[in-house]
Amino acid sequence: MGAFNAKIENSFNNTLKRLISSYAKNPELKKIPFIDFGKEGVHGLSYRVGQMMFSLLYDLLEEESFLNTHQKFYEEYYDTGATFSQFVEFYKSHCNVDLDQFFSDWVFTSNYTRFINTDYDFNKIINFYKSK
Repeated sequence: MGAFNAKIENSFNNTLKRLISSYAKNPELKKIPFIDFGKEGVHGLSYRVGQMMFSLLYDLLEEESFLNTHQKFYEEYYDTGATFSQFVEFYKSHCNVDLDQFFSDWVFTSNYTRFINTDYDFNKIINFYKSK
């Protein structure tokens, strides 16, 4: 594992610990899908969950594919902006990895919260998606 990937993993695991604490203080937050955070006024967690989602996506796609896809996304939506749903659809249609369950879990449902406990870390979560 390269130094950059080790930093991603370490940052992810630290964020996971903070999310465990946040959800322990307010378990109702576990019911809110990431895409609805703004609508539900859950602003503080969006950076944490987003950082975790992007870290996993980066690892799932691997660096070159992730960066190429993100560059294409930027070029496509630079002038108009994009919704979260457009972002998801763009990635799903431009990657050679099946991202249906990943985005369902991390964006459209609160299924990702099953990983927000001390039984998981970056490697266990990424291996879950890589085994699909």
